[in-house]
Amino acid sequence: MHRVHVGEARQPAAVLHRRVDDKHVVLCLDTLTSREAARDLIGAYLYVPEAEAVKLPEGEYFVHQIVGLRVVTAAGEALGTIADVLPTGSNDVYVVHGPRGEVLVPALKDVIQHVDLDAGTMTVALPPGLLD
Repeated sequence: MHRVHVGEARQPAAVLHRRVDDKHVVLCLDTLTSREAARDLIGAYLYVPEAEAVKLPEGEYFVHQIVGLRVVTAAGEALGTIADVLPTGSNDVYVVHGPRGEVLVPALKDVIQHVDLDAGTMTVALPPGLLD
């Protein structure tokens, strides 16, 4: 990663230095001249050109790839579209809006059977009682 775009304005910035640990990436950007300027960006999104994004392992996806997918059950029932991804302590949860209202689908290997980004679909096997 050599550059990022900062915030909703997507201001371009060069990455001068980076450090990665288990859960965080610390970046030094050419546009930041003080700690106060860096503090002002807490909570801001950083955008990376997809061609420069880190390659994810098989079966892992970026949030922007998941939001908008149509969700169907293994039996063929359409549940709706993924509107949001909620990070939790143990696993993400997909917020699906559709004919049954809001359905919260746990992002677990036993639940997510197949993701087809080209077709824009996710097939799920919901735990018993989830739709009751």
